[in-house]
Amino acid sequence: ELLDATALRQPEHPAIIGPADTDALSYGEFKTQVDETAALLAHFGVQAGQCVGLHCPSGRNYICLTYAIWRLGACVVPIPTELSTEEKMRVCQGIALDYILTDRAGQKKLASAFAEPGQRLDDLTWIAPATFFREKPAGFSEVNAAFIRFTSGTTGTSKGVVLSHETIRDRIQAANEALKIGDTDKVLWLLSMSYHFAVSIVAYVSFGATIILAKNHFAQSLIEACNRHGITLIYGAPMHYELMAHDIHVFEVAELDAFHAFKNVQRFEEAAFPGVWKINLGEVAGDDSLGSVAEPGKKHLHLLVCSVLGLIHDDEGFVEGASAHEG
Repeated sequence: ELLDATALRQPEHPAIIGPADTDALSYGEFKTQVDETAALLAHFGVQAGQCVGLHCPSGRNYICLTYAIWRLGACVVPIPTELSTEEKMRVCQGIALDYILTDRAGQKKLASAFAEPGQRLDDLTWIAPATFFREKPAGFSEVNAAFIRFTSGTTGTSKGVVLSHETIRDRIQAANEALKIGDTDKVLWLLSMSYHFAVSIVAYVSFGATIILAKNHFAQSLIEACNRHGITLIYGAPMHYELMAHDIHVFEVAELDAFHAFKNVQRFEEAAFPGVWKINLGEVAGDDSLGSVAEPGKKHLHLLVCSVLGLIHDDEGFVEGASAHEG
């Protein structure tokens, strides 16, 4: 109902932009996509009161699937793609799921949780009835459940928390008394939607903000997204702010001193992997000695950017080392 109200109020206003620069979805288009996806889910048997496991990467499709499940009166149960297969199965076994929606990779990893082989819902998603592991708890149908998510488990055993539609509505309204989010806001989204959705994504959609999905999490891309879209709010972790604060604009600085840049990366590597920095920059840059490198070539810039990922760039493209240390 909150999505419908926003789409009616501002149908042409952008709801979601990214990750590609050309990817943009207005609120009117988003509502239409949600309605069409809900009709597909209903065709496969999803109905009110059921629990639907959602095993998909964060992004526009994740938001659409969540709202489509809600459109039918069913409850979303995130199965974070970041978890191990064993942890994912614990979610499937701990909650009385009726259906599972998954990406291609999940068809194998969650095969034992499928009562039947998955069928294709759209280009990115498969649907299957869930294997029966347990009954729903008494009184569950009276809760008007919208969301069952598991805590991270960092302070103990991971626990499932049930959020009703009314609870989410009350929480976002209370939060927005302080945040004052509105249709002029542009939110750069950087975290997992499996753990962050009910009082963040829902609030942004309900109050008409625009959600910007980043192309990647490199500092330069994040800074460029902030400047290009006029970001008013960043939903990220301390790591993202740290990366942006220490960004040296390696893509933009043509006169970058190679030795100085290398020392910055070396400092990071020595902190992250003490004693394992083995790369001779002089050889990578086509010079005999590190001290004589004066003009950084493309290979050097790629090395600088990819050192965190354990990658080296050669004439054939990016090649992955046997380990991050060796890379």
